[in-house]
Amino acid sequence: MRYEGVTVKVIGTAGHIDHGKSTLVRHLTGIDPDRLEEEKRRGMTIDLGFAWFSMPSGETVSVVDVPGHERFVKTMLAGAAGIDMALVVIAVDEGVMPQTREHLDILELLEVRRGVVALTKTDLVDEEWVGLITDQVREALSHRILGRMAIVPVSSVTGAGIDTLLARMSFELAKIGDRPQATVHYLPVDRVFAMKGFGTVLTGTLQGGEIRQGDPIEIVPGGRRGRIRGLQTHNNLAERAAVGDRVALNVVGLSRDDVRRGDVAAEPGTIVETDHVDAFVRVLPEARAPLVHGAQVMAHLGAAERSAAIRVLSGSVIEPGSSGWVRLRFGDSVGVIRRQHVVLRVPAPGRTIAGGLVADPSPARRRIDAAGLERLESLLSDNLHIAAEAALSGRRPRTAPEIARLLGVDVETSSRTLNHVVANGCARRLSNSYVTGAGWQQMTERIRAKLAKYHETFPSRRGMPREELRRKVGWTVDTWSAALTALERDETVRTRDSVVSLPDHRGGIDDRREQADRVIALLRQTPYAPPAASAAIGQVGADSSLLLAMVEEGSLVRVDEDLYFDRETLEAMTVRVLDSIRSEGQVTVAQVRDAFGTSRKYALATLEYLDGEHLTRRIGEARILGSKA
Repeated sequence: MRYEGVTVKVIGTAGHIDHGKSTLVRHLTGIDPDRLEEEKRRGMTIDLGFAWFSMPSGETVSVVDVPGHERFVKTMLAGAAGIDMALVVIAVDEGVMPQTREHLDILELLEVRRGVVALTKTDLVDEEWVGLITDQVREALSHRILGRMAIVPVSSVTGAGIDTLLARMSFELAKIGDRPQATVHYLPVDRVFAMKGFGTVLTGTLQGGEIRQGDPIEIVPGGRRGRIRGLQTHNNLAERAAVGDRVALNVVGLSRDDVRRGDVAAEPGTIVETDHVDAFVRVLPEARAPLVHGAQVMAHLGAAERSAAIRVLSGSVIEPGSSGWVRLRFGDSVGVIRRQHVVLRVPAPGRTIAGGLVADPSPARRRIDAAGLERLESLLSDNLHIAAEAALSGRRPRTAPEIARLLGVDVETSSRTLNHVVANGCARRLSNSYVTGAGWQQMTERIRAKLAKYHETFPSRRGMPREELRRKVGWTVDTWSAALTALERDETVRTRDSVVSLPDHRGGIDDRREQADRVIALLRQTPYAPPAASAAIGQVGADSSLLLAMVEEGSLVRVDEDLYFDRETLEAMTVRVLDSIRSEGQVTVAQVRDAFGTSRKYALATLEYLDGEHLTRRIGEARILGSKA
């Protein structure tokens, strides 16, 4: 967070109910984090509270105060998702309690690596008891990431130990580096309210990028859009906020009912809205049972809580203390970014069992094999080049904006990363899209296979229509055009007019041109009453495949069962018929018969063909102009 030019970090409280978290925050900051009337009446925190203060060094910090009651663990998770350091509060008169342990579990699953334990209420006990509880706390921490946290006895009543606590907090904060700079702004919304005279206000900890007053925002899920009218950090107006900032956004274009806790406010078009993700999770050693395929859990991502069904991707169970890949299918869609933490809880009885990181926020629904698991491992990498190459893998090329959404970066960063991958020979650019070398090879093999099957089915045709092949491959028009150019340059395919073939395919009439020319000559001997097509090809010693090939190349047009016109003749007849209709308003079969000196059979067949092409339309016994004339 940035506050008046100073780098500001976020501290989150944790601990059991009634252990003095809010009281300690009030003592440190002078701000009461319990803002609700019900909280003041009951003397119990039930929602997130926020405060800030300056350390003795002058460093400003933001504080998120969380509820300690087991019924409000989901609220604690909403607040803990964006913290830099934990302030674990344990009352010395009670020691380590159930929610102490669960909050520590959650901090570990969120990979919070810095913290301090405040051993509160020391004014109620003697030093010997403080020593005993300190040993108990140290034992509870022994196997955890935060196992080396300093334990500082304090009293919010007398002020004893507060200076020592502040010194230790300053020491730990100094060890925390800047957050990774995700380049799209990403704000998990943990509080929404309406303020009279201002409208809708959203609050949260900015977990990526930078936002400015006037920026457009999108609420995910749902896609509702608004604009940032005003921005505050610590009750001070600001023009911008950066990653890590604790912010309040006053937005226009969105009502209070358009946003809820757990939604994400982000730059439009940058965040994946999804109902399933692939993630790498670790089951807590203390979990009472393994994580099994088909289990129902509550998943917490940022400030969001969603019911989810588990699909174990490697095996059928993940034992306590072990890790593995899972697919989470949510009951409702959610906004997610790559490498976002997810915490899993079982609802009854409520307890935290596992957590980890999202690797793929928008996975394909097909079954995951060994190669798919390797791809997920690469997607989880904090090296963007490795992750980008993994994001490209698949059957179709992807654009820079698509990869940006999958990686959680802006389009400029995505394009720069993809061009680096191309330069290293790991991917290929096709117009505005990219595909890996392996993906290009797979696509090439698919096209070869489809063309080979088409040639086998239609040996006389020159090839498959370009558009038909594109639809079968599933690529966009722009990408397909660039791909065909590359494929032809590689001599993988041959394109002629609007068809594509394998290079060695000899379909069409190239090797039967003399026979085709003789058929045309026979038809033109009596152009408006041509002989039956079967008779014409028989006379030149060919079979029906020659007719199909001539129709495909466009030199013949089938008008009826065994009636074909050469194209030039039919086009000349069409012009005369349409000109006659424009002049006279309509035309009859008899008029067409007489105009071309032919029989009713040919005149009727010609007009019915023109009807089918929507160049003419039948009204009683006459024809008028059709919709395409």
